[in-house]
Amino acid sequence: MTGATAELIKIRIALPPAKALHFRSRKAATNGHGMPALRMMEFKAEGHELGQGQEYLTAINPLRTRNHDADWLRKRYKQLRRQALQGDGEALNDLAWIISNELCYPADQYLAKSLFELAAVMGCSGEAWFNLAEQLNHELMSDSDSVKKQNCFYRMAEAEGIAAAATRLGYLYWGSLEGHEVDLEQARKWLLRGAELGDLSAAYQLGMLLLDPHKPVHDPVSAVYWLQWAALNDEPQAIGHLCEFYESEEGRRLDPSGRMLAFWNEQAARSHRLSYDPDNDLPYWPYKLRLEVQE
Repeated sequence: MTGATAELIKIRIALPPAKALHFRSRKAATNGHGMPALRMMEFKAEGHELGQGQEYLTAINPLRTRNHDADWLRKRYKQLRRQALQGDGEALNDLAWIISNELCYPADQYLAKSLFELAAVMGCSGEAWFNLAEQLNHELMSDSDSVKKQNCFYRMAEAEGIAAAATRLGYLYWGSLEGHEVDLEQARKWLLRGAELGDLSAAYQLGMLLLDPHKPVHDPVSAVYWLQWAALNDEPQAIGHLCEFYESEEGRRLDPSGRMLAFWNEQAARSHRLSYDPDNDLPYWPYKLRLEVQE
């Protein structure tokens, strides 16, 4: 509405104070579903480069890496609550993420949903739309209305540049959710979009889809390309499947000397050694990068 007919709409959402909630310490961080705000501008303001992309920024977000510490989480909740009451979209998204992942009690999924929706119109649209879809997925709601909403929310998130949303759309069209149409060409399209945006999971899944000779989208050349792209970026499953591929008849035909098989076997051994750091429950690569940034 514009001009003389415009009206101010007031939204009342009660944000419980930290003292009304229970935060408990855990042995390890709970990564949870959905994603905290990427906070790219904040990250850049601290003097860091953004070259690692969304996956890196999400992986090192303190809400993911420190949420096992009840005292820290309570303080962070208070800070986010103050920012949210001032209209900060990223703070609204992060509060909703805490509540949706039940990092505090009593849990309130309806409140989380309302905060995600408000965050989407307050400047944190990509992450918030993605989280609304993930919340529906986590609740295992497979009725037709829920499935349509997931598809819509993921599309809106992808339009805001969230690579993981394109990947999730690929999963939906591949048939990962009951009640959603299976369309392998659409699955290929969305996984390719996610891969082009830099999502390793999309590249791996795209490679697996195209590698299957029983699928109408079978394309072994493109499959190996995307599997190798994911593997060279330390996606362990892609490395394992490349080892299997080059042991197959088709793989031996493409690699008669066995050099590719030897190379990927070597990478598989290296990946196994570095896959997890014993002092941190995050995958090794973001933990290592985080230490390098701090140094």
